[in-house]
Amino acid sequence: MCAELGLDGLAPPSVPFYHLVFGAESSAALDIFGLGSVMYFILTGLWPYRPVRGRPRESSERHANEAVAEVFLARDEFPDVAALAGAGPVVLKCWKRQYKSAQDVLDDPLAVGF
Repeated sequence: MCAELGLDGLAPPSVPFYHLVFGAESSAALDIFGLGSVMYFILTGLWPYRPVRGRPRESSERHANEAVAEVFLARDEFPDVAALAGAGPVVLKCWKRQYKSAQDVLDDPLAVGF
């Protein structure tokens, strides 16, 4: 989503790259939330809330993972990021909607190296 460039995905991404609090509208806040999930995947090799490496291969497996993730997201509970060193707090802040813009993520002193 980039209003400045007129780009919009026209639909929210799937859980766990999406949180129900965003409704059906694309926004920079939704993209930042998804960024946290992408960083988590890059750093761990796991989709958030998925106990095995990689992305789900079958549609049924993906839907089961989404159902589990929705339960945790409804409670605003996120995977443990403590082992991700400096990146962990950045990922968690993305998920907890504590950044207002992508520039805020980049300006965070903990985001050095991203």
